[in-house]
Amino acid sequence: MSRSASISSRRSAKSTLALLPFILGALPAAANDGTAQGIMNALKAEERYPFIAGTVEALAYDRYTYNNKDEQGMTCIVDWFYGKEGALDEVYAAFGQFPTYPPAAVLASLTKEACGE
Repeated sequence: MSRSASISSRRSAKSTLALLPFILGALPAAANDGTAQGIMNALKAEERYPFIAGTVEALAYDRYTYNNKDEQGMTCIVDWFYGKEGALDEVYAAFGQFPTYPPAAVLASLTKEACGE
């Protein structure tokens, strides 16, 4: 990885992480343990979807900036989540398999599996 890509990646990750307190602050206290299980337990299905979709969007944007504004990785992530039938069920299954992991880490793993790095 080039130095400029590394710096860009760190800036992007920092900007994504900077939003985390606002995202977590909007969640019920029971979900604030920061785990996939906490999200599943604290939020109703109609509340989980916007949280998960927002995290997927952040991961897609992070991929876009990491790849020096090449849209291929970002498009793959967006298409995987919104276009693949059963993607949400896949997310829920992964949250069940890794309940103590942060939801963003589980989603990052799923997007890496679906779209590479």
